[in-house]
Formats: sequence, structure tokens, C-alpha cells
Amino acid sequence: MANKNMLGVMADCSRNAVMTVKTAEKLIDMLSKMGYNTLMLYTEDTYEVDGEPFFGYLRGRYSKEELLSLDKYASEKGIELIPCIQTLAHLGTIFHWQEYAAVNDVNDILLADSEDTMKLIEKMLSTLRSCVSTNKIHIGMDEAHMLGLGKYLDKHGFCNRSEILLRHLCRVCELCKKYGFSPMMWSDMFFRLANKGEYGGEITEEQGENIRKLIPEDLTLVYWDYYSCDEKRYGEMIEGHKKLSDKVVFAGGVWTWSGFVPDNKYAVSVTTPAVKVCNESGVRDILLTAWGDDGGECSIFSALPTLFYAAELYRGNSDIKNIKERFHDIFAEDYDLVLSQEDLNIDLLNGECHHSSKAILYSDILMGMYDAVIPEDADKQFAALSEKYACAAEKTSMYKLHFKALSALATALSEKSLLGIKLRKAYKENNREELEELCRYRLPKASEAVRNFTEIYRKLWMSEKKPHGFDIEEIRLGGTAARIDGAVVRLKEYLDGKSESIPELEENILPVKPFFNWSKTVSANVL
Repeated sequence: MANKNMLGVMADCSRNAVMTVKTAEKLIDMLSKMGYNTLMLYTEDTYEVDGEPFFGYLRGRYSKEELLSLDKYASEKGIELIPCIQTLAHLGTIFHWQEYAAVNDVNDILLADSEDTMKLIEKMLSTLRSCVSTNKIHIGMDEAHMLGLGKYLDKHGFCNRSEILLRHLCRVCELCKKYGFSPMMWSDMFFRLANKGEYGGEITEEQGENIRKLIPEDLTLVYWDYYSCDEKRYGEMIEGHKKLSDKVVFAGGVWTWSGFVPDNKYAVSVTTPAVKVCNESGVRDILLTAWGDDGGECSIFSALPTLFYAAELYRGNSDIKNIKERFHDIFAEDYDLVLSQEDLNIDLLNGECHHSSKAILYSDILMGMYDAVIPEDADKQFAALSEKYACAAEKTSMYKLHFKALSALATALSEKSLLGIKLRKAYKENNREELEELCRYRLPKASEAVRNFTEIYRKLWMSEKKPHGFDIEEIRLGGTAARIDGAVVRLKEYLDGKSESIPELEENILPVKPFFNWSKTVSANVL
């Protein structure tokens, strides 16, 4: 495929949510309509590798036939399908299997300077070469913070970790060349070399010259930034990248990684200065990442407003009124209606929390980790949203099932959000009448609402994604309902005099900022 400026989307297919081929084709159609020319599928281990039956085992991995089919379909639509994989860290799921113990350094990191590791990476590249027509590949290579400090340390003693990483990178790039791939990688490693581990700060001419010598000739650096609204930062970082390499791609984020709904409004606020500075700086290769951290709960189609806005901005159109009109003309959907999905994240901590709905849903009834920061009218806010989303489902075609699921989720949040607060208050005041009411009616109603949401969410998931991965959602949601049921049992025992106390309700709840990670949101205990 001829060289051209890249305007692309990276879809995360590694955090349990692997798009079906049909869904990926739908996404390709939409990208083509918006003027994108690139789709990256981020697959840590969710693709078939020749001779490696445990690579992506039970993870919904793409078969070679599926990738070949998608490559052909994308090409026909003017979209270049580029593999986006990992060749050092972020491979924790393969280490579920004893078969990969020999190539594990520590945590989710491959063992560097190992021939077995290089054989595995060569199999990855060889297989992908037979599946895609592009000559580009993203090799990841980010966030290997513990590199050289596990099995590598046992085998070789302490070594300069930057040198370990550079040796590994050079060998991976040699393999890419062997299989006709021009690699790109996240750039933070090189910035951290210059700035004492920080991804930011000024790169001097001398530092730039020294680091430039270390970068393999054919390697493209991908500068990622999903958080800044500061044009100055973008300008400084792009200038720093240009000192390191003549081949630079910018990657922004569409904020699909905070739970069941995206944060399009925040994504637009960071995309605006990013694309503006890229255009002014001559960086015309831009990638929008749709990560699915912590379960891939959010549909990529929910981020369509940000993807459309970014494409328009890339071409010089910043007129939001015109953008909304064009959005409706192309997709027959109301831009603001689609945007309203994120209203589910009601305000917590003066806007500091982008995932309040997820935190409130999973926060335990008895433990009440976030009860101190939940608004006192949260139940009313969620009830109003449930009605709003039920109405929205009747006004849309593409998002009908999305809004039905959100309506059910808002109902569950309305029923559950204040229960822990009410329960603790009634317990401490020894208000047995209120405790009886909660035990007999309110808690069972909340449990039923969580189960109802699970059923509708299952339909949405299965309409877009492979079933592998929904097991985790059922465990999470089923556990949430089971904990509410368990609270009923505990409360009955207390009211019937079979237990003297409920120790969890005697704790004073502290005001803390919610994590977006489920394992930290649901409990302070070890999972």
C-alpha cells in the first residue's frame, strides 16, 4: 500500500472484549465514511500464532482466516489493517499457562536475551505476515518497568536495564525486517531515558543526538497523550520527538476505558489542542486509541462522536454546529443524544472521577468504600437518567440496545446507590423499622435490578463481541448481586437476634477517590 498520511483508530481487543468479525466490518464501514484510512487491532494474545496452541487459548483470539478476511474487507473499503501487538510487556494472560513460564521474566514481561523468547516473537511475526497485506506493524514495547528484575536477574545478575531493552528492541526490529514489516512503538521508553523515568520534559539537542543513535533506522515513534488540554505541552513533546526521530505518529485517546460508558466530552477537550498542534507542527500521522482497560465494558461505537469530531478537526473543520449536522447526515443519529450516554457518570468529587457509575455499581453494600462521596440525591439522578435513556432508545436506530442497557443500569444504580449509606445510618441509630424495610424490600429490589441489567447487557455484548470475556462480566455482576443477597442474610440474622452485630457497618467510611479498576473498586480486601 502506498505511503500516505495516517488517520487511524486503534481498537483494543485484548481486555476480554474481542470484536466479532461482523462488528469489525461495521467499524471499518464507519471509519471509511468518516475519512479514516487505518485500523489497528490491539491484540496482546488474542490472535492465532502458528505452533502455539496456548497463545490466546480460551480468549476469543482471531483465527488466521478471520484476520485474512478482515484484511481483505478493510482493503476494499480503503482502510489499512495494521497489527498492533506486544513484544515485551503486557502479555500477562499468556502466563496463565505453564507452557510460557520459561519466557517470563517478571509480572507480564517477556524474558529478554532469551532464544526461546525470540522464537516466540518470530512465530508471532511470521503468522501475522501470512494474515495481513500491510508492511506496518505496531510492536508495543511500553511499560516494561520491571524488566530485568525477575528471572533475568537470577540468570544474569543486575544489568543496565536500558541496555537490556535496547538489545531486545534491536532484535525484534531485525525480525520485523525479515518478515517485511516496518515497526512502530510507543515512544515513552526513549523519553524516560532522557528524563529520569518521566514521560515528558525538555529534550536537549545533545540528548536528542545521543538517543537518536540508539533508535533502529526503520522504527517509527508513537507519542501518546490522552490527558492534557495544554497546547504548550503537546508542542514541546512533538518538538522533543522530532529531535529523536524523523518518523513520528501522535496517538490520542477516545476515553472508552472508564467503565460502561465513554467520556466523549473529556476526549474532545484533549483532542482539540492535540490535533491543532499536530496540524501546526506538520505531524499528519494521527491515531485515536479506544482502550478497553479493566474488562472492555464500553462499546467502541459509543465513542463515535469523538472519532467523528477528530476526523473533522484533522481536516480543518472546527465548527461544532457543522460537525453535528454532518454527523447526522452520515449516520442518521443525533450527536448530542449519543453524547448523553456519559451523563450516567454523575458528578463525584467535583468532576475528578470519570467513572462514577462503575464505582457506585460495584462498591460493596456492607463495606461502602465510596459511600462518603456519593451525592445524597444519587438515587433521584439515576432514576431520571433511566427514564431519559428509555426514551432515547425509541429515538435511535444504531444505539437502541445501548440505551436499553443504560436504562437498566441506571435503574440498578438508582436502587443501589444509597443503600449502603441508609443501611449504615439505620444500624448505628438502631432504627429497626428502617432496617426491616431495607431487608424486606429495598435490598432485594436492588439485587433484582442488577440481575436485570446483566441480562440486557449480555445481549449488547453478544451483539458486538465474542462471548469470551463476558464470563468476567457475569462474575462481577453476579458477585454484586450476591453481595446484596448476602447483606439481606446478615441483616436478617441481626434482626432475629442470631448475631449481635454487623462489624462492617460499624466502620467509619472515609472520603476516597474511586479507582476505575474493578478489583480495587469492589473491596479493600485481596482478590
